[in-house]
Amino acid sequence: MKINYWAKFLPETCYHIYNRSIGKEQMFKEEKNYQYFLQKWWDYLGPYCTTYAYCLVPNHFHFLIKCKNPAPEILILIGKENTIKAEQYLSGKIEYNYFILSQFKRFFNCYSTSYNNEYNRTGSLFQSKFKRIIIPQKVHFKYMLYYIHHNVIHHGLAKEYHLWPHTSYLTYSEIKDSKIAVENVLKIFEDEEAENGLDNFMAFHKEYKTGPRYIRGIDGLNKWTVDR
Repeated sequence: MKINYWAKFLPETCYHIYNRSIGKEQMFKEEKNYQYFLQKWWDYLGPYCTTYAYCLVPNHFHFLIKCKNPAPEILILIGKENTIKAEQYLSGKIEYNYFILSQFKRFFNCYSTSYNNEYNRTGSLFQSKFKRIIIPQKVHFKYMLYYIHHNVIHHGLAKEYHLWPHTSYLTYSEIKDSKIAVENVLKIFEDEEAENGLDNFMAFHKEYKTGPRYIRGIDGLNKWTVDR
């Protein structure tokens, strides 16, 4: 099946979000860059996306998310954005997809502007067309979770998952207070032997580290929800 790397954003649908810097230039040079990037993620996308996993490496990033349903409380937040796209969506002139895309654009522009000012740089920082691939089935979601966390080992940044600080893996392994939807994810790892799912979560990461590494985002509209 042909992969759609630029899928439309739909409510209650899971996505693998991926982007890199232009020319593989470093987009994170200091610890404060990683922190600022995540802060702006929560500001611009956090209200409209449930975030399950992320990994930030020097020249690219990955997120695993689900678009929230535009329920009344979400519509109130959209109204507070005070942007043209927010107004157009609330008035029925554009689809939800275009509002979410506008939030991503604001997110990228905000970080790029700050980065350029900090390092006396000009021009675009990110590739203009970021990838967003629908994750249609539970098994694909689980493997994408491992794939994202495995980036730190794949790119030689650390030999163990927990040794790279700019990933959501530590949120799960140490059960940190976080905006990551940890409880919802661990539920899909629960079984009779691991009621809270954490043991299975950790075991699968360990197995994936030395096991098969084939994983692809698969386009489709056979939706499911993690917190079902």
